[in-house]
Amino acid sequence: MVKQINRIFSIAGVSLAAIISTAALANPRPGYEEAYGMAGCGLGSIAAKEFSWDNGFVQISASTTNGTYGNQTISMTIGISNCDDGLLTQQLNAEQEVFVGANLAQLSKDVARGEGEYVSAFADLLGCSEDSDTGSETSPMGSPTAKFIALGRAAHSEIFSTEIPAEVLMRYKNVIAINQLQCSRT
Repeated sequence: MVKQINRIFSIAGVSLAAIISTAALANPRPGYEEAYGMAGCGLGSIAAKEFSWDNGFVQISASTTNGTYGNQTISMTIGISNCDDGLLTQQLNAEQEVFVGANLAQLSKDVARGEGEYVSAFADLLGCSEDSDTGSETSPMGSPTAKFIALGRAAHSEIFSTEIPAEVLMRYKNVIAINQLQCSRT
């Protein structure tokens, strides 16, 4: 009876690893395989980090470890075990994009004027407000929100030359990065 139960768990583990491996191979993200191979992040990627990711056995072992212990989902959610680009980052980007999409016209007007509740809320959403933990002191330009708005106003025509929310978000984030404004959620 114990042998049958062990055999069932072994077959289930191998089947689960095969499913996970197939899913990873079917839809890889660009750059995903460079950091930890097609098996993905998780405990398996840490255990196999000393080996070449080109080795198929290493991929299968890492994938099996991730699948058997069920750690990959948790690792992606909380950003551990080589999963620093986890679901939290994706969710935050999605929320920011939804905000831009839902408020694009008014956000553009506020940025062009250099004031308004939409651009202030957007600054807060990107972690560039007085209340966010940006790790930077108030600059000569004023508060992080004031600098965020001033940078956006100066680059308004570049940022809002499209009506695609993801593009507007990316362009605003690029302006922030180029000008080295420290925002906690960009």
